[in-house]
Amino acid sequence: MRIGPFTLRFNITSVFTLLILVISTVIVFYIYEKNTRSVLVLANSLIERTSKHIVERIDAFFRPVGAVVSNLAVLGRDQEALTRSGALFPLLANSLRDYPQLQSLYFAFAADGDFLQVFAVPADVRRYGPNESAVHPDTAYAMRTLRRRVSPPTDEWVYFDRSGRELGREFARTVSYDARTRPWYLASVRENHLHWSDITVFTSTQLPGLTPSHPIFREGKLVGAAAANMTLDRISLFLENLEVGKNGVAFFMDRETRLIAYPNLGKAVRRDGNSVVQAKADEVGNPWVAQAVRHYREGRRDRFSFDHEGREYLASFTDMPSSFAKPWVIGIVVPTDDFVGDLKRTNQELVVIVLIVTAIGILLVGLFARLISRPLSQMAEEADKVRRFDLADDISLRSRIAEIQRLGDALGAMKAAIHTFARYVPRELVRDLMASGQPLAVGGQTRHLTVMFTDVRSFTGIAERLPAHELMQHISEHFDVATRLIMETGGTVDKFIGDSVMAFWGAPNLVDEQGARACRAALAIRARMDELNAGWVREGKPALFIRFGIHADTVVVGNIGSAERLSYTALGDGVVVAQRLEGINKNYGTQICVSQTIYREVGDRFILRPLDFVAVKGRRATVLIYELLGSKGDAVDPLAATAVQVEMARATQRAFDAYFEQRWQDAQVAYAALAAGHPDDPLFAMFVERCRHYLAHPPGKGWTGTFSAGDA
Repeated sequence: MRIGPFTLRFNITSVFTLLILVISTVIVFYIYEKNTRSVLVLANSLIERTSKHIVERIDAFFRPVGAVVSNLAVLGRDQEALTRSGALFPLLANSLRDYPQLQSLYFAFAADGDFLQVFAVPADVRRYGPNESAVHPDTAYAMRTLRRRVSPPTDEWVYFDRSGRELGREFARTVSYDARTRPWYLASVRENHLHWSDITVFTSTQLPGLTPSHPIFREGKLVGAAAANMTLDRISLFLENLEVGKNGVAFFMDRETRLIAYPNLGKAVRRDGNSVVQAKADEVGNPWVAQAVRHYREGRRDRFSFDHEGREYLASFTDMPSSFAKPWVIGIVVPTDDFVGDLKRTNQELVVIVLIVTAIGILLVGLFARLISRPLSQMAEEADKVRRFDLADDISLRSRIAEIQRLGDALGAMKAAIHTFARYVPRELVRDLMASGQPLAVGGQTRHLTVMFTDVRSFTGIAERLPAHELMQHISEHFDVATRLIMETGGTVDKFIGDSVMAFWGAPNLVDEQGARACRAALAIRARMDELNAGWVREGKPALFIRFGIHADTVVVGNIGSAERLSYTALGDGVVVAQRLEGINKNYGTQICVSQTIYREVGDRFILRPLDFVAVKGRRATVLIYELLGSKGDAVDPLAATAVQVEMARATQRAFDAYFEQRWQDAQVAYAALAAGHPDDPLFAMFVERCRHYLAHPPGKGWTGTFSAGDA
């Protein structure tokens, strides 16, 4: 099969490119997927091992605390008097020192409400105790002894350094605490075994913690309870130092997703008004952790991956063993890039290498194929120019292939012929019709258009004075101005009728604000013709005064004619009205006459004055007509109406309102004032005479203010 130069270039370049890209893509994809699977398997294994490690550390963190509390309960059962006296302070202090997660250890006694508690005082605390008193800088422990069996009850606090030497003591100003009413005491007595309270935020440290407590029974009789306050900041510190990938996060939460521990200790709690409460795991300010928690809460899946802002993450949620004190959950969230990031970077480098190799190959193959296909590309461009009616330049094509050269010569001859013929055809119309995709066949469609007609005042007299060739040159300059400005506003020049121009907006291509476009085109033509007329007068040539008629209506637009000759035009009542409006200018001495339809569309953007109600020849319905004076633009707008025109339009509207309401005397006075201020405007004198006539001969009840323009 013979392949032409252009097709050959396309095939060589595309097949070469496709081959390299397919092979490279398959290799890169295979390597990446294979390595990614392996790395993710290792990542899941690492996450699982990390979860088990956390479980072991947490269990080791909680188990000795439970053992200490249980042993204290046994001691309280066997040595109640000793535990009441405070002689156990060294033992309790040693326990606090051995287990830094403990904040305090204490006993509560059921019979009389006595209470003994030993605190580990933080080194950086300067005030402590029930009265917020200043404490000695060496203070390491505080022992609280609350005696409710005496009257009045006393609450004594004794402070010790690390060696057990007493540093001071004080009494609480008020005594209100009764351990027997506290939830930890009541729960341990009710359950009759070691009880772990829910997480609470300790007032003294503003940190989350919990209270393990154990009841003390002797021979079936309740003696009291032993308990401890245990903080969770050590767990947060452990999680902070735990490495889970490069950016992974491990945290601890309960079934309701309330945080138990988080690497950033301050995020485990949040302020709620004046109090501090546990934070939710999705409130820590980390959006991808929050999203993982929401997915877990909604689906209760233990292992899953998810996307956040275009990045993939792995999430793992592991329940603590059933033997553990509380039904808590360990959460781990890690960006997948922590494990496959290096693979992605290697993959990206491979892709760049592939693209470089492909680009070099395309360049070399393209240069070779171009030598063969370039002439065909030039002809395709020239053919496209012909289709777009871009006929300005001649075709200059040279090829070593005889068939291509003959084809180029034929295309050049065709372009020259069309260029000559285009002088008789509206080029923009054909271009728009082709761009709109409408078939070039007899037929039309109903469409809302804005139609404009123009005409030259007293053209017959001008034609009689000028030689034919000068007349053609003169009127052609006007047509050139009108055509260019109509096309600049998106309009279509339908035809030239003697000295008249017919144009419309809205076909073959739809445009918005048709009325405003037509009005600006008319004002622009008027302004440009004023400039041309000034030059012509200086040269001794006659000026051309252009009159306009503009109307918008639903008409039929399309191709009309025969199989041999077609004309793209618009037909209908709206076209007739626009043509009649142009002629009505003669009756009122106006230049740009528009219908009420146009006024409704553009009245907020242009200055117009009302003229009259007229019955246009050829149709029964009356038309309220206006004269377009200028736009409402600022001083920079060259088409803006002058201040005199704006005031005249307002005064004319007031006068016309009085006229239409049959207030003849008011209307006559108003029009007379306008006539005095604008003696060259025949409209005002005309209405002064009408008002004078109606004052003498009032019209009947059926009067609508209509003026018959049958002779227009």
